[in-house]
Amino acid sequence: MILVGFSLSATVMAWGMTTKEFLMPIVWIATIVAFILTFVKKKIGLTVLIVTCFGWLLLFAEYFGHFLTFEADNIVNWGLSAAFVICPLILVILSTKRLVTNKKLKFSVIAISLLIPIIGFGSNYDKTYSRTTFAEFHRINDSTDSYLGRFRAGPADTRFFEIEMNSDEVKELALTKGTYLVGHYYVNNVKLNVRMNFS
Repeated sequence: MILVGFSLSATVMAWGMTTKEFLMPIVWIATIVAFILTFVKKKIGLTVLIVTCFGWLLLFAEYFGHFLTFEADNIVNWGLSAAFVICPLILVILSTKRLVTNKKLKFSVIAISLLIPIIGFGSNYDKTYSRTTFAEFHRINDSTDSYLGRFRAGPADTRFFEIEMNSDEVKELALTKGTYLVGHYYVNNVKLNVRMNFS
């Protein structure tokens, strides 16, 4: 978790876009501190470790749910899930069993830790793919009825998908809120919701 966290933190510092992503390096540093504290002051160390594990679970619950719903066959992404969902779950369970003597409190902490990824999975129950994207609108000033919408994760991302559109509302938004650049309008932070139909 600590080793993968270093790579993740470096990536976030270079390419992070959301507040949630920029919290990851802080939680990673807190996790290292927690591990060191467990050798110096066990009780404080385990408490901090449980808190940081909850931090990882909260940060990755939505990603984990998205991964299970849309990309469970992608073996590479199981590494992130193992490091930041499965490992924190195991650490919360083991740390709570060693630290907490009250049975009700112990059960509550473990139950909440299991509930977080379940809620993350449930957030994708209707198979709606929802992401903030960078949008470009081409041919919007042409006299044709339709225009081209191109969506990508970020301005420099080479991966994108495009669709022919004819919505007057989207066209009006692109013209009023978008920035004109070399034959097209671009708009930052476009929330994209796509309903996926698959079994």
